[in-house]
Amino acid sequence: MLARIPDTRATLDIDLLANSSDLEEAEKDLARLAAVDLGDHFRFVHDRSRRIAAGEAQEYTDGLRVTFIVYIGPQRQADLSVDLVTGTRAVEPIETIIPANRLDLPRLHSSPYRLYPIAHQLADKVCAVMMTYNGVPSTREKDLVDLAVATTSAELRIEAHTFGEALHPERRRRRIQPFEHFTVPPTWGPQYAPMARKLPALENYRDVEQAVELMHLFIDPILTMNASGQWSPHERRWI
Repeated sequence: MLARIPDTRATLDIDLLANSSDLEEAEKDLARLAAVDLGDHFRFVHDRSRRIAAGEAQEYTDGLRVTFIVYIGPQRQADLSVDLVTGTRAVEPIETIIPANRLDLPRLHSSPYRLYPIAHQLADKVCAVMMTYNGVPSTREKDLVDLAVATTSAELRIEAHTFGEALHPERRRRRIQPFEHFTVPPTWGPQYAPMARKLPALENYRDVEQAVELMHLFIDPILTMNASGQWSPHERRWI
């Protein structure tokens, strides 16, 4: 989301989707690509990986958590974790964009990003909120933050048809019972509020109740198949 909207929630990990059914082969390919020298003094050294079960990262599919050691020149800086999954399929072409959060420095090379389609990204987050995990309600308040930011952002173009094409199959894939209203667990709020306070885009949506009211305008018409056109962040409706 940071590549699309620079003033959004910060994150410490990267989620990658491999067009492969073999996780080990995808990991080898990732390590090979990460080792390419771009001449920017950064090095990403493949260190280790471990299996992550459904629910730990991508909620309904298994994957690998791959760890790289990050160096700048000879100095070790940090570890970087990448959640790598296979087996999901986009319904629209992968998007290639210039990252909105890139550093525009003349001697620092920057390449376009290939991004998971925004409709699928939002569908993932809606379903992550609505799922239960071994009977336990979702705790992913950060996904509500991301959805609220996306809904208020003028940088995104969200089409009702494409969003619906992503959301309904995603719900079925995760075996979530059909629902017509977006809801969150009644205990939510302690995590959402501190994150929302840091984001200018959520000035009018500082608490969970305000965010959920916005989601009713944004998501409920998609769930009931009563939305068409494009989402207007200014009018807060589909037009």
